[in-house]
Amino acid sequence: MKSINLKKKRKEKRILSHVYEQLNEDYFKPILEKPVFQYYRDKSEREKTIWDVHPLKAYFYLNNFDRGYMGEDIVSEILTMKYGYIVNPRSSPGHDRTVWRSYNVQGYKTEIKSSIMIRVAWIFNHLAKKKDWDRLILFGLTLDWKLYICFLTKEDFLTNIEYFRKQQGGEEADNDDYWLRGDEGIEIFAQPFVRNVKDW
Repeated sequence: MKSINLKKKRKEKRILSHVYEQLNEDYFKPILEKPVFQYYRDKSEREKTIWDVHPLKAYFYLNNFDRGYMGEDIVSEILTMKYGYIVNPRSSPGHDRTVWRSYNVQGYKTEIKSSIMIRVAWIFNHLAKKKDWDRLILFGLTLDWKLYICFLTKEDFLTNIEYFRKQQGGEEADNDDYWLRGDEGIEIFAQPFVRNVKDW
């Protein structure tokens, strides 16, 4: 494994050699101290201040994969604590949880997509047509604790796919992933096929 990584690094170095130039911190300091960059410094400080005192601070500093896992755990806890639903681990890689309203009714393989509004909109990524799920939960949260949680069935997702954007290369890449940006696609939340999770 070590030799494979070494070969990979050598290959990368060879490929990038004609565009490579070694710089250092002293080179960038005078650039970043120019007034034009003050806006970015101020904005980052404001966001840092907001997040450093927020209970969801951990979410801000996670990568996208871990944010997804954290979102799944938050939704699972809400479904259990707020709605009294039964939430079990997934039974196959094509979904995140299996959710029952109660054991007296059918449980559904559930895909969970979460987004905490950090700037201007929620973004729900990698909504896949071919994965093994029955229902899709969209969970949005704002920094002042406004909670938006809804679901749609896979049939409704496929029937109304025009509300979603093709992701990562589109049709030419033979990719079945879609995504939704909350502000641009906000009209979807007013459609009858998007239901409140309390109506599970």
